[in-house]
Amino acid sequence: NPSTRDEVVNPYEVDALVAQEWKHLSWKDRTVIQEEIHGVRCLAPEETPELMEHSLQLLHQHLQRLRQPHNNLLARGFEVAQSTFPDTYLNTRETRLKFLRAELMDPQKAAVRLLKFCNLLLDIFGPESLQFPLTTKDIGVKGNEGLRAGQFQILPCRDRSGRRVFTLVGNMTFFLPLMDRIKLSIYLLNSTVDDEETQQRGVVFVAWPGISNTSTTSTSSLFLPDPKEHIIGMRLFESIPLRVVAFHACFPDTPTYHFIRSVITVIVGSHNRARMNFHTGERTEILYKLLGFGIPVDLLPLTETGNVKLKNHQAWIKVRKVKEQRHYVLTTAAANSLSSSSFDDDTIECPGLNDVAFRFGTKYMSHPGNVMFWSLIESKSEQHSRASQEEKKEITWWVIRQVKQVKHGRFLSWNAKYGSWSVITDDAQTRTKVAVCFRDQKRRVQANSNFQVTESSTYEFERQDGNKRKRLNGKEVDECNCFNMS
Repeated sequence: NPSTRDEVVNPYEVDALVAQEWKHLSWKDRTVIQEEIHGVRCLAPEETPELMEHSLQLLHQHLQRLRQPHNNLLARGFEVAQSTFPDTYLNTRETRLKFLRAELMDPQKAAVRLLKFCNLLLDIFGPESLQFPLTTKDIGVKGNEGLRAGQFQILPCRDRSGRRVFTLVGNMTFFLPLMDRIKLSIYLLNSTVDDEETQQRGVVFVAWPGISNTSTTSTSSLFLPDPKEHIIGMRLFESIPLRVVAFHACFPDTPTYHFIRSVITVIVGSHNRARMNFHTGERTEILYKLLGFGIPVDLLPLTETGNVKLKNHQAWIKVRKVKEQRHYVLTTAAANSLSSSSFDDDTIECPGLNDVAFRFGTKYMSHPGNVMFWSLIESKSEQHSRASQEEKKEITWWVIRQVKQVKHGRFLSWNAKYGSWSVITDDAQTRTKVAVCFRDQKRRVQANSNFQVTESSTYEFERQDGNKRKRLNGKEVDECNCFNMS
């Protein structure tokens, strides 16, 4: 149950709540949290096969202990799942590892989180949700309407530390009824923890309605949250198998947003308040602040006029629906009537931290894996330009080995048809792409060296022939853009 201080949503007490959480932390804990918020540290422990097996065994033991009669209220959802669906996905190794990673491999805390999650699913979606993972069908008509609106979406690229970034923009889904908003939130948050990297590194939230302090946009059209919804919101953050690393609230300094900010501060729970950051100011100021935390601001789904960008979000929805169909095909008797070859098993919705993503344009140049890859290219560029053909091949293979064997990354290509990524399995194709990158790097270096700015004056030559010379106004030449990765 929420504490008394969490039952009151007072806009004037927000800073006091956050300060109180910081007060209870030691200097070391504060430093560690700040370092993780800024992306210079990850608190997830190094996982070994022994640690994982031992943690899974302890998790099972804690679950059995918590199922005792005196804990029947906490374990009620879990009991329904075990008695009604013996093959529930909640018993799988993959699912239980999600809860362990959400609690930094602490089995006791993971067990409590798992039981609370079962209760949340039972109360919000009903017992059927305890058998299979949630799909878009579970969130209903209103939930899908909110999903398509794109006010709550996840960026297609990770931040500089490999964390996924959730964004709440526009009306931040407050136009939906409370239960539909909660269903949508549970679905989106739960559908993002499929890959191990996200489970280990956690996620970052950015809430930004896109209205500045001096904006002429009226706040009368805003849908304000129910002051009492923080109770179920707290249940969500306490149970979802996801670790929140940072929460950035980019709100104007107005009474309306003071209230929204206070609701969100309470919803995230006491264990997450120390990770909250409040940003005010104009758009450019906020973008620079977020950039300092390693967030790819160029991918934020909000235009300068406050409109929500939907292109990347629509691609994400498409990928999710096809993945859900594949899961249905593989787990039900309908496998004989639905084709399972329409979507490759290696389909990737978002590149990993050390993955190299090949796609036309500069959108993914800020992706950490691409930054690492181009640093390798630059380090060998001069040697590559002087090398023989055989030596150039060896240098390209060296780059490939660095990515695959040292960084444990993958080379990915963009599949425009499905709006997703696929692993390049052909080594010859990978080598060709790396060789092209060396060629582009050489052209860029040559373009930079040929670019010269000269200053000249025609003063001494003026009026020698009786006419005054006119000086042409030249435009500064743009630097050659050679970052397109084909």
